[in-house]
Amino acid sequence: MLKVHPHILLAFALLTVGATAAHADYFPASRTRVPSARAGALGGRHAALADDLDSLFSNPAGFATAQEQLRIAELTLALRGPVFTIAGIAIEGMEGDFDEVLATDRVSDLVRNLDAGVNLAGPISFGYVGNGLGFGVFNESDIVMRNEGLTTIRFVVRERMIIAGGLGLQVPTGDALPGRLDAGFVLKGFIEGETGFAESLIELPDTISDAGPGLLMEEPFYLTSGIGADIGLLYTPMERVSFGLTAMNVYTPAVRYRYADVEAFMDNESPEDRETLMVPLELSAGVLYRPPLAFLERHVSDLKLMFDYRDAVDFLVQPENSENVLLKFSLGAELTLLRILALRAGFARGLPAAGLGVDFGKVRVDAAMFGTELSPEPGLRSVYNILLGVQFNW
Repeated sequence: MLKVHPHILLAFALLTVGATAAHADYFPASRTRVPSARAGALGGRHAALADDLDSLFSNPAGFATAQEQLRIAELTLALRGPVFTIAGIAIEGMEGDFDEVLATDRVSDLVRNLDAGVNLAGPISFGYVGNGLGFGVFNESDIVMRNEGLTTIRFVVRERMIIAGGLGLQVPTGDALPGRLDAGFVLKGFIEGETGFAESLIELPDTISDAGPGLLMEEPFYLTSGIGADIGLLYTPMERVSFGLTAMNVYTPAVRYRYADVEAFMDNESPEDRETLMVPLELSAGVLYRPPLAFLERHVSDLKLMFDYRDAVDFLVQPENSENVLLKFSLGAELTLLRILALRAGFARGLPAAGLGVDFGKVRVDAAMFGTELSPEPGLRSVYNILLGVQFNW
């Protein structure tokens, strides 16, 4: 009978209780990690898949076994929602009468449920993983468009920087636990600047035509910073099977300052308001299986199959935002051909995902398309995402 060290389970339990005890508004956990085209195609990050620099945001226990990798730069473009439809409407309006285009039912229906965005990760994306160590520095830029009422659109512009680093090591278990048990932790910090404006459809054409460098300078500016920790376990009882357990954002407090406008921040004026936030804990578990390939080994380098249950304690951490249990399950599969081409598929939050990657050694190109459910129930407000990424490794 397998005997797991009780101290390990106790540590996870105490950290979970400690995280849920905090009373504060919540800062989205998704904004404390960078997007990944590989993860997107696999149905999100998986607790038992921690074999490269993305272990910083999936499971830090992977630092103990991940192959050595030095990333010197990255560019990943993410498009969310009906961005192509929006671009088409904009082009149509510029070629004709903007007011007439915006008055159509097609635009009204679009605005009523609008949630779209453009995200660019990089070019700052420098990091290293190997020999039990992992660290990285990353930047992101966001432009988000959301409906605010029936005829108003809010535009939000964000810029953030994330710094993360940690250690992974093998836990001695003696004869109590066969196989290998690794543990790891990450300390991270982030800083984000945000501003934006809201405009009605009637006034939008004039705003676009008069757009210039000063468009956002008189709008309120928000500066958010935080620091926190992630921990993880990775248990490999046999060569082809791994189990992962992660507690992300174990304790990650943040502070948001509100300035009158961008100029007030740049002039180092005192903020108008200060708000304490908390990044919610995400407790997840997953399993990874590498089936034997037999006669396929000549052409197929590797096959990974993954299954996860994510964010298991959201009903304790933030019960007002807890999700349907069906949105917590995820599947992923990655088939690597000739060590160069990776074909990926996944299923997460009730929606499919797919993509591919090509590894040229120093350069890796990834592409993904996947769905995201914005509501706490399956199928009520789904949007699709496209990610294209280029990594430069040494």
